[in-house]
Amino acid sequence: MIQKSKLPPLGLRSLFFILFSWLTGLLAAPAIWAVTSPSFPEGKDFATQVMRSPWIMSDYAEISQYINHSGQFLYLQNIAIQDGVFSARSTGTDAQFYPLFPGYWTAMLLGKVGHNYPIPSKTYKMLYLAMKVNSGPANPAPDQFQIMWFADERQNAPGGVWGYSKGMALYPEAGSKTPTPTWKLYKIDLSSAQTYWGETPWGSYPAWQGLRIDPTIQANVDFQVDWIRLTDGAPVPLTLAFPCGSGPCSVWVRPAGTNREILIESGISSPYALDLQGLPPGHYEYLVKSGAAVIQSGGFTVNASPLVNFLKPAPTGSQEYSLLSGHPWDMADGSNAEVECAGHQFRDGMLHLSTPTGAAQPSGCYGGWAYGSPVSDPRINLATPIPFKAGEYRYLSFRMYTEAPWQNIV
Repeated sequence: MIQKSKLPPLGLRSLFFILFSWLTGLLAAPAIWAVTSPSFPEGKDFATQVMRSPWIMSDYAEISQYINHSGQFLYLQNIAIQDGVFSARSTGTDAQFYPLFPGYWTAMLLGKVGHNYPIPSKTYKMLYLAMKVNSGPANPAPDQFQIMWFADERQNAPGGVWGYSKGMALYPEAGSKTPTPTWKLYKIDLSSAQTYWGETPWGSYPAWQGLRIDPTIQANVDFQVDWIRLTDGAPVPLTLAFPCGSGPCSVWVRPAGTNREILIESGISSPYALDLQGLPPGHYEYLVKSGAAVIQSGGFTVNASPLVNFLKPAPTGSQEYSLLSGHPWDMADGSNAEVECAGHQFRDGMLHLSTPTGAAQPSGCYGGWAYGSPVSDPRINLATPIPFKAGEYRYLSFRMYTEAPWQNIV
């Protein structure tokens, strides 16, 4: 049924609108004279626009996939995310983590993995990395960081298409001496020939499903990451004019609510266009320094881009098989599912599982072999009391918790 709108006649509606606007204008009038900082639109960022999950280090999901090759190696230790900062310590010369992991080869490619959210190389090419690395002296070369990219879940295995950047100096100002650890916003044009080093250049392949960052080549070095952005390169300028005096100046930003002063660029002169595309939405203070002295400061805001999400049709928004069958998969008891090759119990509306190692399993519970050892293959067979048509049901959704703060899928 279409219900008619109960609005007053047009003339009354117009009068109401005028009066309302006039009254609200009076109420809001003091804000007209309030002192506010300038605001700017957010730059076009891949993780925000495409994945709908910006790399702002708010939780482990942003960097957790394939950490330490899912427990097969120990590249990082002391891994933590706290107060919007990802931190860890390198154990050797090959520290690494993935803002975008392609997905596990031969496994189901689910969730926010590069297989489902590939990076269009022609659109997104400017990488920004807000990072602090506690590098030591040259050993034998000064400390560097590096970027790698992969076409699919094969990564750099035989048949995989991939590429990598040159090693980029973390503290070129220190030379071979021990640098002073500093927060910096590193800006890397992945499409530039000066950045590319080996295998496949960034812009010569249509889309990349994996992006890896190697933050240091030194062992036993602590590092921190505040945010990562991959933008289209369109500048969002904030023009600064300042009296620099006799020497070169530098510009820094401090995110609101933190004491992190992040170096944007040194050796600048007035006027200077501070490009905000590499900053996530939020409030900031900028600092222009001559040496260590602050000669000018101010505030500004980067406004978040509006995003549209389609809520229906969706995997969880339609008819559900187990409810219609009269036997919902609520894990209330053993009639919901049959479990093979794993210790288990149904408790408090959940199925609790303990999966043995492959070596502890009988041969009928092997799922294959890896590195000369059997792989465990626990199975959950859901109750299906009535047949269903595969063409009518296609989305399988389940909620699962596994121990440990980040993914460790062997």
